[in-house]
Amino acid sequence: MITSNSIVTNISCFNLLTPAEGSVKLSFESSLTLKDVESQNKGVAEGEYEPSDCTARQSVAVLIPHRSRERHLLYLLNHLHPFLQRQQLHYAIYVIQQVHRLHASPNKYKLA
Repeated sequence: MITSNSIVTNISCFNLLTPAEGSVKLSFESSLTLKDVESQNKGVAEGEYEPSDCTARQSVAVLIPHRSRERHLLYLLNHLHPFLQRQQLHYAIYVIQQVHRLHASPNKYKLA
């Protein structure tokens, strides 16, 4: 928001976007922890982020089915948050635990 002569105007994030330059380095450090991911993404609260310097034109929900792969989830979140923030999106990430149904074939899972 910009204030000028007591008039408040919202700036669209679309006007503030800069072209993505260069490649993003992916790293898969075995020492990565949830606290590391949280400290690198201070603007994220309970899986939700909204740009503070502009009004996002879009809101996105990301659903992640998850089952017993905590290390993979950390790597995904570590790279997904900066990727979405770079696009100036309002987003929320939902991690959904997959549950195995009794007496079902091994490939049939449902989201709980």
